Amino acid sequence: AWQLDPVALAVLLVLATAYLTGIIGLSRRGERWPVPYTLSFLAGLVVCGLATNSSIAVYDMSLLTAHMLGHLMLVMLAPALLMAGRPFNLLLATAHGERRERIGRILHGRTVSLLTAPPVALASYTVVIVGTHLTGLMDEIMRYTWLGQLEHLTYLVLGCQFFIVVLGDPPIRWRLGVPARLFMLAISMAVDTFTGIVLLQTKTAIHMMPPPGANINPLTDTQTGGAIMWFGGDAI
Repeated sequence: AWQLDPVALAVLLVLATAYLTGIIGLSRRGERWPVPYTLSFLAGLVVCGLATNSSIAVYDMSLLTAHMLGHLMLVMLAPALLMAGRPFNLLLATAHGERRERIGRILHGRTVSLLTAPPVALASYTVVIVGTHLTGLMDEIMRYTWLGQLEHLTYLVLGCQFFIVVLGDPPIRWRLGVPARLFMLAISMAVDTFTGIVLLQTKTAIHMMPPPGANINPLTDTQTGGAIMWFGGDAI
C-alpha cells in the first residue's frame, strides 16, 4: 500500500523546481553545473518522497521497523544526497551583485555559523537521536500523526545540518579536513550503535498499532527496529 502526502509532495516539487531553475539560469549564462550534483540532489528528493508516500510511510505509525526505515532515509540517506548536490553552492552561483553578497553574509553569519559548527552539529544529532528513541518520546510519536510529521521534518533538517559539514566544500564558515570529517562520522556511528543496541536489548516494547490481522509481536518489532538502526545506520 502507498499513501499520498500532498504537503510533502508540494515541498519536494518546489525544491526540485528551484534547483532546476538555478541550473537553467547558469546554462543561459554559458556556465555548466556538474551532472553528478544534479542527480544526487534529485535522488535525495526521491528518497524523501519514498519515505513520506511509499508503504514505509503507510506503516510508519504502526510498526517500529517501518518507522526506523523511514528514519534512516530521512536523517541519513536523503540529507547526504541533498547536500552532495551542493544546493547552497548553486544558490550562490546563480546570484550576482548585492543579492550574492547578501546570501554570502547570511551563510557566513553568526546564526548559520553557530548551527553548522561541528560540535553543535554533533550535539544536535546526538540529542535528537537519543532523545526521540530512548526517553519515551517515541511512544508519543507513534500515537499522534502530527508528532510523526514533525519528527520527519526534524530528522531531515538535522541530517542536512550534519552532512553539510561532513561532505565538505560548503559555502559556510567551517571547512573541515578529511580526518575531522571522518571523526564526525565515527562519532555519529557510535550514537547510532548505542541507540540501536539499547532498543535491540530492551524488554519494553515501543507503543504501536499493528495492522489488523497482522501477527506482529510488538517487542520483537521494537528489537528488530533497534537492529535496523544499528546495522543500517552504520552501513549508510
